[in-house]
Amino acid sequence: MRREFTGRVDLGSPQANPMTRSGRATGFADKSTHRVGTTRLPPLYVTDVGLIGSLGLAILFVINPSGLPFERIAITKHLPMLFGATSLLIAVCAAALQPGQRDLKRTAGLFRLSMPLVLLAGWIIAGSLYARFIENVPDTFLTIGIYMLAAPGLALYVVCSPARWRVVDLYMRCLSWAAAFMILVMLAEHVATGGYYHELEFLVVPVSVYHALRPGSVSRKVVLTSFYLFGGLVFLKLTGFIALGVALIYLWVVDWRVRFVQSGDFRRWARRVMVFAALASISVLAILLRHHASVGPDGNLGYRMVTYSNAIHRFLSSPLYGASFDTSSTKLFTGFEVDAAHGHLPTHSDLLDLAANGGLLAVALLTWGYARIGACARKTILSTRANDDRSAAAHTLVCMTLTGVLVYAFNPILLEPDRALLLWASTGILLGMAICHAQGKVPTTRKNTEDSR
Repeated sequence: MRREFTGRVDLGSPQANPMTRSGRATGFADKSTHRVGTTRLPPLYVTDVGLIGSLGLAILFVINPSGLPFERIAITKHLPMLFGATSLLIAVCAAALQPGQRDLKRTAGLFRLSMPLVLLAGWIIAGSLYARFIENVPDTFLTIGIYMLAAPGLALYVVCSPARWRVVDLYMRCLSWAAAFMILVMLAEHVATGGYYHELEFLVVPVSVYHALRPGSVSRKVVLTSFYLFGGLVFLKLTGFIALGVALIYLWVVDWRVRFVQSGDFRRWARRVMVFAALASISVLAILLRHHASVGPDGNLGYRMVTYSNAIHRFLSSPLYGASFDTSSTKLFTGFEVDAAHGHLPTHSDLLDLAANGGLLAVALLTWGYARIGACARKTILSTRANDDRSAAAHTLVCMTLTGVLVYAFNPILLEPDRALLLWASTGILLGMAICHAQGKVPTTRKNTEDSR
C-alpha cells in the first residue's frame, strides 16, 4: 500500500535517515529526487542558498580566478561573513517560530560544547576593542575573535536548517571543485609562481578523505583519492607535506588498516602504491635539491625565526594570561630590511600569537574547545566506520580541522577573514552534524510511517 507522510521532516531524526528498508546506507539520498523512499525531503530555502553562497564566495575569494584581490579590499573582504550571518539569523528565527521548536532544543548541548571557543572569542574581541578605541592601535586581533564565532554559528545553522544534509553535501561538492581547481592551477603555473595558493593546504589535501571513504566504485575512489593526495606535493611547501602526512595517517587509522587486514587485493594494491610513493618522494626530493639547492621553507625562514623568538619572549614575560590581546597584531620588523607592508608584519604563527597574547589560559581554552567537539563527534557520527556520504563528510571535516591547526601554527591565516571563515566552518559544521546525529538516535515512532491498510 502507499506510504503516507504528513508534517515536517526533521533530517536529524531516524525517520529521515537515508536508509533503505534493508538498512543499507544510501548517502545523503536527496541529490536529485529530493526523496527518501516516498518521503519528500524539505527543499533548499533562501537561507540555505545564502549560507552556501557565503561559503562559496569565500572559496571564490581565496582561489581568486579573476586575479582581483577581493579578500584584501576593505569593502568586500567581510561580505561572505555578513551573508552567512544574515542567513543564520533568519534560520534561527524561522526555527523558533516552528511548533514545538524541536531544532532549538538541541542548542543547549551546542552552546555547552562550544563554550570554550565562545569564551576565548569574547576575550579576544574585548581586548581588541580596548586596543583599538582606548589605545588607538590600528591593527588588532579583532578578526581572530569575530571569525572564531563562525564555529558555533555554523553548528547552530546545521542544527536549525531542515535541509541540513543537503547543505553539507553541497559544501563538500564546492570544496571538491575548488580543491581540484587549485591543484590544476598549481600544476600549470608552479614553475613561474612558486608557492601558489600557499596557506590553503587545509582546503585541498583533506578532500582526499571524502572521496576515499564515501561509497562508489573502487576505480573512481582510487583516482580521486590519489589526485587530491597529490595536491600535498604540488604546493612544494612544508605545510603541504605536513597536510599530506596528516591525510595519509588519518586514512590509515580510520579505514585502510582494517582493509589491509581483511582484503588480499587491498594489500597488493597498497604495496604497489607504497613503492610508487617512495619513488615519487625521491623524485620530488631530487627536484627540490636541483632547483632550490636545499629542502625546507624557501623564502622567510630567517624572518620567522626572529618573529617566533619575539613571540616566545612575550609569552614568557606573562605566561598565564599574556597581554590580553590589547596589543597590535603586527610588529615593526627590525631584524633585517623587508619590503612588504612597510616592515609591519605579523608573527606568522597564530598559535604563538595566541600564546603570547593570551598565555596558557588562551591555549587551554582553544585546546578544550577542540577536545570537546572532537569527543562529541567521536561518540556520535564518527562512532562507526564510514559507510555513507554523511560519515565521509564528517571524517573530512575532522581532517580539515587537524590540518588547519597545523597550517595556522606556521601561518597567520586566522587574521585573514576568508581563510578564517573556511577554517572555522569545518569545525562548526562537524559539531552541528555530531549534535544532529546524537539527537537522531531515538526510538522511531510508527505514527504516519506505517503502510495504510
